[in-house]
Amino acid sequence: MNDVKPERDWFPLDNAAKIFPPITGRRKTTVFRISATLKKPVVYESIREALRLTLHRFPYFQVRIRRGFFWYYFDRIPYLPPIERDPEYPCMWDPTRTPGIPLRIRLSHERIALEVAHALTDGMGALEFLKTLMASYLSIEEGLSIPSSPHLLSPFSVPHPEEIEDSFARHYQAGVPSSSIPPRAFHVPGHLIPPGRYYITTGLVPSDGLRELARSYHTTVTAFLTALYFLSFYTIIQEGKAKGSKPIIIQIPVNLRRLFPSKTMRNFFLLMFPRIDPRLGEYDFEEILTYVTHFMKMESTKKALAPQIKRNVGGERNPFARFVPVFLKDLVLSRMYEIMGDRRATSSLSNLGVVQVPEEMQPYIERFDFYPPPDPIMKVCAGVVTYGNTVSLSFGRLIHEPMVERVFFRWLTERGLPVSIETNVQEDYRS
Repeated sequence: MNDVKPERDWFPLDNAAKIFPPITGRRKTTVFRISATLKKPVVYESIREALRLTLHRFPYFQVRIRRGFFWYYFDRIPYLPPIERDPEYPCMWDPTRTPGIPLRIRLSHERIALEVAHALTDGMGALEFLKTLMASYLSIEEGLSIPSSPHLLSPFSVPHPEEIEDSFARHYQAGVPSSSIPPRAFHVPGHLIPPGRYYITTGLVPSDGLRELARSYHTTVTAFLTALYFLSFYTIIQEGKAKGSKPIIIQIPVNLRRLFPSKTMRNFFLLMFPRIDPRLGEYDFEEILTYVTHFMKMESTKKALAPQIKRNVGGERNPFARFVPVFLKDLVLSRMYEIMGDRRATSSLSNLGVVQVPEEMQPYIERFDFYPPPDPIMKVCAGVVTYGNTVSLSFGRLIHEPMVERVFFRWLTERGLPVSIETNVQEDYRS
């Protein structure tokens, strides 16, 4: 078990986080967003006090990223992370730039947005932080008394030492084989938008309607959405908008806390890589769905994922890697990521699942949204989160052409599911 304690003034990045600082740049910021929309406008003074209380509960998030001689690390800061007016384009800041604070709060009318660098935590860790921030805010602003709940880390509880552990190191098994690397993947064509922009298109659909549609195909919502995402890229190839000379590979994050005992609030996820190959012949939705359903059942198990932990942690423990200066590690890791990273996936689809909060908080919250990190190689990525009867499906893209989300939402509406579209895109680009 990792012996890092929450009150320490510094601590190393976890195993999954080590790749992020070397690959961070103007377009690939490695920053994602989870936001909550309330039913009343947000009060700045109350959210500032709520952030102070929340960071007292999550002291390991009140940090900045520092570049050491051998590795990057976090050290504690005595001040609060920025609370800002929400800009037009989310997630477009470099968390490795001075002062290196990997977390920001952004406000817009009724919305509280948490933007966080992936080096600090994953989607589930960020969601727990945001829920505690919301509980603190509603306690201050609305006078709510929120009792202890399995759906919330109370702002007044004491951090558990295991919340800051590197759970990859804890569950490393030396005897298992290392995992293989996927082949190079198909990527959508398109013209990159100027640096600093990130186009978001969110479709809001009723949860009960989506669940019923998935049930009609005898599958889960997650498998259904993944199959539809595959179909969207395949349709683009079939319509002649791209050449299908490589397999379509979708990157699916797996929350390892469901498989391995862990309380960590840091990164603890691995990736699955289901794929279809258009060169093998034609596919319809049912065929893709059958494949995805069986793949996810087979590959989201301890036995299937342990080899990835072995490969990642084993590389970190290599004596040569441990004692190479960080500037050389940056060159090696960024090159390795070019070879083994995003070029091996067409896109990513991250589903945070159903957000659960204490009953006392529910009347004050309208919905949650989840924006994936921008990626100039994959160009288009998707994030999904559900709250109440609203499923938020957000596509983030770095190209002008909205071809993927257009196919995706058109398919849903053609089957009778109402979709309400929101976007920050001002241009009218017809692909």
